[in-house]
Amino acid sequence: MVYFEKHRIIHETTPAYSSAANRVAERGIRMIIECVRCGLHDVGLAGWFWAETAVTMIYLRDFLPTRRHPGKVPHKLWYRAKPDVSHLRAFGCIAYVKISKEHGVSKLEPRSIKCILIGYYG
Repeated sequence: MVYFEKHRIIHETTPAYSSAANRVAERGIRMIIECVRCGLHDVGLAGWFWAETAVTMIYLRDFLPTRRHPGKVPHKLWYRAKPDVSHLRAFGCIAYVKISKEHGVSKLEPRSIKCILIGYYG
């Protein structure tokens, strides 16, 4: 408690087993987990890719309309500009990673590695 007082933090606790009291957050988490489960199953990825899949699904939610603001996407509401979706690809599609010349690739060796898209960098 000394730490809280020192940094002027108000410490509030919630009753045990009362996650249902926070309906909005719990519903959001449930929707993300359902998207992760479907994405992993659809592509056939192992469960240990759940974190990368969750980050991707959260990122993609910015480009989907919501019930609260019909016809508008969160990205447009936040940045006040139409989002550029040209970089988006289907989750789990085939992607190629380029091998740079610094890694000692000879002229006849492949210059890329075939992979599965599970997220977006940056």
